[in-house]
Amino acid sequence: MGRFSVTTRLVSCAFLLATGATAVSEASADDDRHSMCQNIEHPTTIGSDRKCVRVTKTVSGDVVNNAKVGDSHKETPGFFIGGHGLISGALVNNGTITGGGDEQGALTLGKDADVQSGIFNNGTIVSTRGNAIALGYRDDDDHWSGPQGAALTGDIVNAGLIDGHDNGIAALFGTMSGALVNTADGTIKGGNVAVYIADSFTYWTGGIENHGLIAGDEAGIQIGSLDGPGGGVEFAGGILNDVGGEITGETGLAIAIGGESFTGSIVNRGSIEGARGGIAIESGIFAGGLFNAASASILAHDGDAVFADALWSGGFENRGTVSGASRGFAYAG
Repeated sequence: MGRFSVTTRLVSCAFLLATGATAVSEASADDDRHSMCQNIEHPTTIGSDRKCVRVTKTVSGDVVNNAKVGDSHKETPGFFIGGHGLISGALVNNGTITGGGDEQGALTLGKDADVQSGIFNNGTIVSTRGNAIALGYRDDDDHWSGPQGAALTGDIVNAGLIDGHDNGIAALFGTMSGALVNTADGTIKGGNVAVYIADSFTYWTGGIENHGLIAGDEAGIQIGSLDGPGGGVEFAGGILNDVGGEITGETGLAIAIGGESFTGSIVNRGSIEGARGGIAIESGIFAGGLFNAASASILAHDGDAVFADALWSGGFENRGTVSGASRGFAYAG
């Protein structure tokens, strides 16, 4: 993958950011765990507040939320897709989705869940107890305990606010072949990490593209663990931080890359800034290189601006500012 190969998805997604779905039928039924849930089985526009929404079957079309879904005082998801639930169109949020806790998110994708035309957030997805968006979760009850892996093929496009007490977006179990695109109007925040892709996640192949703000406490973006190579998530598609984009780690790193492998360039045309380091690369394989454009910056208030301990290929090119309290660029691989 070339150094400018992170693909821009904004043009193809713009119509969904500005509009809703065309179908407006609604279907509701009692839920075993949440009697106030709305079970969706058809293309739907949600126009009034709901305690929770569930998709556990195939919906052939779009689902649009123009209301408030979920309860911020509950740990259960406000919007749940799982049990082989599939939306063949898009999920468009113009309102508020809340809830989530104990790994689960305000919006949770469970076992084999997919939104084929993508998730578009123009409103607010927030969890005061857990993750704002969870891809996969661990199901613990009296009879079963095990991971429920999502299988998302569509993009996640954020033009609103995604904010989690733990993480903004947490990819915990499953796969993701779409891209994460945070637009210039988008903010993704996390009490721990804004965008967290765990080593328990199998692969993420669509990359990450930021034009707005991605801000976490421990890290803005974390892919896998920094405990050392030898397993974990496989990430492909690269990271693009475009002009005007900011990726920050308030007390830690701005970008932390671990896991089995990272393929695709890191291209920075904006600002990457961390309290204890700018970018740390400790994946088993890092292929694609790092490019810092003119007028762009990678800054570390403590430690190194860029630290790498990985099997590196693809080069390093700096035309802007790379500055750390210890070193600008340090390679230990």
